[in-house]
Amino acid sequence: RYSAPFFKEFVVQAPVDPGKIVHELSRQNIHAGLDLRRFPDLDLDDCLLIAVTERRTKAQIDAFVSALGAFSS
Repeated sequence: RYSAPFFKEFVVQAPVDPGKIVHELSRQNIHAGLDLRRFPDLDLDDCLLIAVTERRTKAQIDAFVSALGAFSS
């Protein structure tokens, strides 16, 4: 959603309801990020906050990206 540099966390605009993404991926044991609808003052109702840190392996990140692809329009 933004083009500025980031460190570990970034916002992505979801192609579908972000709550649906969080719910569906949790069923696959994938933490999809934070549904930003929880913070109405931010005006990011269609976005997820995603964090990528050293606690996730490349395989976990690849699985997350692949699972997100199922939601693309």
